[in-house]
Amino acid sequence: MQIIWMHMNSPDHTPDGPGGGAFEGSPAWLLWRVASRWQGMRRAVLAPFGLSNAQFLVLDALARLEGTGGPASQAGLARSCGMDVTVVSQGLRALERRGLVLRRGQADARLRVPALGPAGRGLVERARPAVGAADRRFFASLGAETGRFVVAMQALAGMRPRVRVRTG
Repeated sequence: MQIIWMHMNSPDHTPDGPGGGAFEGSPAWLLWRVASRWQGMRRAVLAPFGLSNAQFLVLDALARLEGTGGPASQAGLARSCGMDVTVVSQGLRALERRGLVLRRGQADARLRVPALGPAGRGLVERARPAVGAADRRFFASLGAETGRFVVAMQALAGMRPRVRVRTG
């Protein structure tokens, strides 16, 4: 990895420059490139709903957690989303200002229990189909390899694989 890193940072190296497109073989560069493309797609899909991807993930997690006891705090919500608590906190503040999320309880905002407001529930229900369709289009080129891709991404994320991969 160190050799690839030094080569990728050399002043004369560009994706199409010397080295014949060596970036194309770098897992780190490819992961960054895929993530950038996916984030751009998500921004475009969520723009009509007035949501960032982080805000959508927070709303979606709150909706999914309803009826299960929900998160006990914004830290619990952050854990369930797999997001940094600071990002979740910023998202909750923005969503609360728009009347999409309610936070009840303690004076300390970190300890308040977040819940979807009716407008937030309606918005996430309208956004989900658009997000799901866009994600399916984005990953469609993987075809039968989607399961293997998911397992590989789970391994990179430090997660225990939850998808069975059919072979043969």
